[in-house]
Amino acid sequence: MLSGLKRFIRGELAGLKLPQMWHLVAGAVVAVAALFGGLDSADAKPKVFNVGQPYSDGEFTVNVTKAIVLDDVRAGKRVMMPATPDHVYLGLVSSVRNDGPIQGSLGGVIDSAEFDLQQPHKEFLGAFRIADSSAVVALGPKLSEKVVFLWKVPRSEVAAGSTVTLRVWQKQLREMVVTYGKDWLASETVYAQIVVPVVKP
Repeated sequence: MLSGLKRFIRGELAGLKLPQMWHLVAGAVVAVAALFGGLDSADAKPKVFNVGQPYSDGEFTVNVTKAIVLDDVRAGKRVMMPATPDHVYLGLVSSVRNDGPIQGSLGGVIDSAEFDLQQPHKEFLGAFRIADSSAVVALGPKLSEKVVFLWKVPRSEVAAGSTVTLRVWQKQLREMVVTYGKDWLASETVYAQIVVPVVKP
């Protein structure tokens, strides 16, 4: 019976034309991806959260306190980042807790961070502890920090009294194939959004 079923399937496949075969393959890929949770809904509307409201993206729980605009960045009397004629520094004051079982990145030297600032021109500078102004590249499991996420933006685009929009992309912990181990992968379509008033510190 099994051999007869195999012959039937081979016969049906042999009778398919090339476009039909591609549709069959594409359908199988979509089915497998959906089975493993690999597809996001393109129609999903963003969740909205507010200042002072904790939000979890799966990896971190974040609580945004305020957004501040600075001419320069100082640690005590020491100037860490000097004032420039054309740019200001935008800081997002937040508390962050790693809810996951592995170390999580808060953003490194590339333009990626826990928050995706929706500004046309921006340069992500990193996350810094409020307690001592030291850089925070990653946060261990179950650890919390009060930090400032910092960007350099054109002076003409951000000022006290304006607002900034930030996205937090939903994440899933996945088993990696090439590098082995587990890592957090951000969705390409599912995110939450917050609009934060900008103030002077």
